[in-house]
Amino acid sequence: SIVEIVDHHALSTLSTAQPINYRNMAVGSSCTIVYTLFKEKNVKIPKNIAGALLSGILSDTLILKSPTATPMDEVAIKELAERANINRKTFYLHYESMEEILFDLTVELSDQIFESLNEKGFFDENTYDINILIDCIEKILNSNYELTRKIVSANSYRFFSRNIKDIVKDSFIRKVKNKVKLSPYMMNLLGDYVGSGLAKLLKNWFVDHGELTSKELAELASVIIFADIKAGLQFYERKQAKTSQ
Repeated sequence: SIVEIVDHHALSTLSTAQPINYRNMAVGSSCTIVYTLFKEKNVKIPKNIAGALLSGILSDTLILKSPTATPMDEVAIKELAERANINRKTFYLHYESMEEILFDLTVELSDQIFESLNEKGFFDENTYDINILIDCIEKILNSNYELTRKIVSANSYRFFSRNIKDIVKDSFIRKVKNKVKLSPYMMNLLGDYVGSGLAKLLKNWFVDHGELTSKELAELASVIIFADIKAGLQFYERKQAKTSQ
């Protein structure tokens, strides 16, 4: 049973059998709240705990580059780093290259996008609104513009692009598999094509917005995707017709 909640996310529907302690704060990481609880109780934070809390805040806030990061997170990072005897040089010694740092940050950006899409109902069974996808990705990437620009120009973008492709592919297959007559193999191929194409569109648009707004990009992607789905279905129907002859 749930006995206590410490969280930095928005409130959701939750019921418990009995009253519990609930600590919710508008900060970038739940680890910042735990740090605050130590301070409020005037309890000295053990060195190993300080290191663990520091890692959580750095991860959640994308090293303070996330739009959810707050001045309180910055203070917590400074004090926890001092307590854990970790400075900037020590932190970066854990990585062998800038690529490794960008890769970890790319994972965090991908997780943020997935969480945002989930909150906005993108994965609901009865919807497949590509506008939600474009809007969520645009807002998160633009809020971390300099970081994203470096990721897009680095090899780690291939990982980020693959994540976007997989999100689109998995949701696409789940939403249309009972609505069209395709074999699992053909459905997988079409999902790969749709996901890869959208990831490429997003990359090119982010690097050079050109003359398209995010809404126009969503409209364009919808037209292309559904035209390709129609063509794929027609191809499969012809293939099935030939096979049955």
